[in-house]
Amino acid sequence: MDVSERIEATQRAQEQAASSNVIACWSCRGPVEAAALFCPTCAAVQPPGQADHFVRLGFPVDYAVDTALLDRRYFERQRLLHPDRFVTRAPRERALSASAPGRSGEVVVERHDAQSAGRRLSQA
Repeated sequence: MDVSERIEATQRAQEQAASSNVIACWSCRGPVEAAALFCPTCAAVQPPGQADHFVRLGFPVDYAVDTALLDRRYFERQRLLHPDRFVTRAPRERALSASAPGRSGEVVVERHDAQSAGRRLSQA
């Protein structure tokens, strides 16, 4: 394989990684889906990145959201990321777990407020 073929192969690999939304874990540098809560390699809590509220909770960007399912997903996420589960972890991971439920909670509040939901949809 000559230099130009290597460059093309590298560019294709970078494009595939970018299109699949795979990022590096902040803790172990392993591959993590951008919307994942935890790293599959080291199980560290991941920061939210640029994912909007809809993506974080697994919903399409739309006004028609099943509020019962939204509430279930929010409370499930809140339970998984509860700070008490991370008291023995690194300071950064404790901070991420402490702030995560609040970020997800914004979409629950917005869903019940039409103006907030409209603003969020216009930003998506």
